[in-house]
Amino acid sequence: MHLGEASLITIGVNDLNASLQFYQQLGFRVLEKSQRPNPWAQITDGRVVLLLNRDKSSYISLTYFSKDARERAQRLQKEGIRFHYTSGPEKKLFQGIFVSPDNLAVNMMNLDPSKMFKPNQPTLRDIPVEQLKKPEAYPNTRLGAFGEFSHPVKTLLRSIDFWSQMGFKPLSINEEPYPWAIISDGINLLGLHQSKDFDFPAITYFAPDMARRIDWIRKEELSEIFAFRSEEGSKARNAVLKTPEKQHLFLFSI
Repeated sequence: MHLGEASLITIGVNDLNASLQFYQQLGFRVLEKSQRPNPWAQITDGRVVLLLNRDKSSYISLTYFSKDARERAQRLQKEGIRFHYTSGPEKKLFQGIFVSPDNLAVNMMNLDPSKMFKPNQPTLRDIPVEQLKKPEAYPNTRLGAFGEFSHPVKTLLRSIDFWSQMGFKPLSINEEPYPWAIISDGINLLGLHQSKDFDFPAITYFAPDMARRIDWIRKEELSEIFAFRSEEGSKARNAVLKTPEKQHLFLFSI
């Protein structure tokens, strides 16, 4: 069973205007925005779709949309998935929220996805091998190509098991440099990492000229950026960029 027919990454923000300015400098554009029921904006770089939602809390989660979200949630509940919240039958707009074994929140909503923006730019997996070393093949001119939504896990096989109930299938399972896997439900690409290198989720981009891109971000002083793991110096090839909402982008060289 799949969680929905369309999806985006939802981020709780404190200052919507500051977050919009940050992401627009990184190649995102506004799809839609509103003040109701609270200030929010939906943005995209052509591949990644983000919902910036002004909230008192700081969070990042996956949100899925379908016309029959209530029925999908009920099927999951019968299979043993515990929901932290479900709206009552009197509510026209259904919302159901559960959390993975490794604390990634997933929100299911019964909205018609047919009019939603459909990502039309390639991920890293879509770029032909012969184009991988060509910076111009990477659709986001600031960040490169989206590779995965990285998610740290305690036990890889247990996590793969859990996500398989949601319609995710492994695209690759690896043992080096630690146990990790790429899984997909045909909508989202999740990277499951049984690693001590990081303990937070991150939207992950790749590019062959990532050092140049990192250098540009540093010079523009967009936000706090630091070398990934032990890599040091102004010409770092891999970095972690902290967003205004205290979330993270991984920027990796390929």
